[in-house]
Amino acid sequence: MSIAVRAAIRLHPAAWRERYEDEVLGTLQDVADERHGGRIPLSESVPLGFRGLWLRARVSVTFWAGLVVIMLLVANAVTADVGYLGGSLIDVLLRLNTGVGYALPVLAVAGGWAGARGRLARIVGARRRLRRLWGDTWPLLTFTAVGYAIAVVVIAVRSGLSWAPGVSLFIIFAQWAMVLIAVAIGELLGAVFPRVLVIFAAPAVTMFAAVLLITSQTSWNVAPQGLYSGIAYVFEVEPYTRVILIAGVVVAASVVVTAVRPVWLRLLPVAALVAIGAVVGAQPSPQLDEAAAVERSHSELICSTAEPVVCLWPEQEAAFGTSLRARMVEAYGTASALGMPVESAGPRSVARYAMTGIPHPDYAWNSASLMGLGTAGFSPDDLLPWYAYAMTSCCFEEPTSGDGEYSAVAYASSILLGVPPEQALPAVVDPYTGQQNIDPSDVPDEKTARTLVDEWLSDGVNGVRSPE
Repeated sequence: MSIAVRAAIRLHPAAWRERYEDEVLGTLQDVADERHGGRIPLSESVPLGFRGLWLRARVSVTFWAGLVVIMLLVANAVTADVGYLGGSLIDVLLRLNTGVGYALPVLAVAGGWAGARGRLARIVGARRRLRRLWGDTWPLLTFTAVGYAIAVVVIAVRSGLSWAPGVSLFIIFAQWAMVLIAVAIGELLGAVFPRVLVIFAAPAVTMFAAVLLITSQTSWNVAPQGLYSGIAYVFEVEPYTRVILIAGVVVAASVVVTAVRPVWLRLLPVAALVAIGAVVGAQPSPQLDEAAAVERSHSELICSTAEPVVCLWPEQEAAFGTSLRARMVEAYGTASALGMPVESAGPRSVARYAMTGIPHPDYAWNSASLMGLGTAGFSPDDLLPWYAYAMTSCCFEEPTSGDGEYSAVAYASSILLGVPPEQALPAVVDPYTGQQNIDPSDVPDEKTARTLVDEWLSDGVNGVRSPE
């Protein structure tokens, strides 16, 4: 009998094999003798294998739980508010926290169901029990890995590929540590309690543990929203390493409990979980405030020596520094030749700091002000529109600065600096509709744009008050 046929038969449930294996093999062999010279072709064994997988899957809690986990992770990735994540893989991965959190109780139930089934089977021998534990666990981890990978790809496609990985492995390990904790808690409870109780207790205990871990680590999401958490700020690894270590302890306890026979020994870790939960539950609720982000040393910045001064972090310099600086030098020369206010505070601030994520010292920490720094949603392609927009913002004569004229001048200035018309306003694209949040005035071509800018420069720059 070929290896493919034996593998296809092994994919079927044990009860099916006991009842139908000999009959199916006999039929396949008869057909093979008549049509294929005694050899069973792959065209027969492959469908047989898939049928076996389906027979296993349709009665498997693990299979359906795995599908739910994939759907939760992918749904989170599709609906997450991503915008532009600044090239940081850290931000991409943090967007998966919600989906992982929703998946934890499902994984706990599946783990608890498997643990209770293993306890009822009364498997003899520690090695066999551990083999059963691994056999019930790896499908759950595989489903989670598939959903996780799809979610990362979905968010990366929606927000752009990351060019600065940072210390993202800590986030990956911590998120997977939470997955292992959920499965391990389910196995622990399933080794002691009936299934009916486990399906309620496992998700409750798991979510309590997750909330406790996350809220007690005030730096779980270490940087304020909208800033470059993986680039401009020091990434704090302590909360993540702590979660990983706790996961190691819980998983070790689950392995020991699965391997031992005496019920009293199985009860010890469960009793410990209950005692810890009671003690922690009696304490005041931890605050959910985020820890203050710590800026990286500004000595790391690589700055131009001539105007316009553009400062970039080493990762940014390596990824797009040469092309970005060339574009800014060209835009600076064009704007100077046109007589635009390139030396005013607004454009100087944007040129120097906009891509760093560092806030301007004169503005609030997370200010989204035009002349502020660390504005959310910046990509390298956004810098030139902001540069042009800053010039119109700082030096537009107030009596004639109606919304339509103001937007038209900003749009026209961007076009003259070489920005494609569809990108000529620094507006963040809505992740759901794909539309810009600002509706630019219609400037059909470069000639009309130059006429509008010349009119603005001749009427408004001289004599306009300096920006505060």
